[in-house]
Amino acid sequence: MAKRLLFIINPYAGKGDIKNKIIDIIELFIRFGIQVSVHISQRPNEIADVIAQREDCFDIIAACGGDGTLSETINGVMRLKNKPVIGFLPTGTTNDMADSLSLPKTLMEAAYVITENHTMKVDIGVFNNRHFMYAAAFGAFTQVPYITNQAAKNVLGRAAYFFEGIRSLPKIRPMHVVYKVGNELFDEEVVLGMATNSSSVGGMSFITAKDFSLADGLLEVTLVKPPKKWSEGQQIINSILTLDLEEAPDVVKSFKTEQISFNFDISVPWTTDGEYAGSHTKVDIGIKKESLSFFVREEAFSGVDTYEDIRPWV
Repeated sequence: MAKRLLFIINPYAGKGDIKNKIIDIIELFIRFGIQVSVHISQRPNEIADVIAQREDCFDIIAACGGDGTLSETINGVMRLKNKPVIGFLPTGTTNDMADSLSLPKTLMEAAYVITENHTMKVDIGVFNNRHFMYAAAFGAFTQVPYITNQAAKNVLGRAAYFFEGIRSLPKIRPMHVVYKVGNELFDEEVVLGMATNSSSVGGMSFITAKDFSLADGLLEVTLVKPPKKWSEGQQIINSILTLDLEEAPDVVKSFKTEQISFNFDISVPWTTDGEYAGSHTKVDIGIKKESLSFFVREEAFSGVDTYEDIRPWV
């Protein structure tokens, strides 16, 4: 029986490269005996509803767009009892999850990965009442992705985020937060907090990239305290660039956990997967181990016997 695929396309992601490739990609799927239905995204936040309304109609969901498109897709699939396998064709500006999944960056190669039928299970994050794929964050620079102009992203690529980040420097303020990990409470001032499950954030390899897994049932949490002097600010930058926590032991804290809760004195803006996730005074973050299956390149399984038990090749 032919597999049924829902091809979800965000025509506005990145530079809109998909517009010139749609027919070729559909033809590729059909050549491999896959039945294809197409949905062109018309507005933000509709993809999850489109998927949820079509339960048991498809074996595969192929999401074409940026990390935001993929995030909407996983939120839709997580609402289904029988979850189809997800394929990702990256066309966004940073494509952090494409990096973490070791996917090709060209659309035809990414489409071909789906036809090879190699899958792996990955963890999915939980942010209050919704899901996220690779990052939930607050504080310094986290607003940059959704305030950066799309035209600037298209022309400058990742550099657009860098320039917007420089503009945001004068606005950085420390925030008082009480957070709970297990049975322990911590009371601190921070300028940046992130719970991630990715080898990169915002297109940059981050501190936790050396020691992360997409399927270990753990989040990598990073908290950055406000630097008291210029030298500590330099330590933070060096820590991020060298992926070495020892560069800034007094201001950067990183650890793994299954769950973490944050409580703030004021309502704090958050992002999930690079998109605005609202302002909150209380946030609960967790992880659901190996909740979804993704198509990945065969090379990701080098040296393993079974696909279901592998860990990500990064």
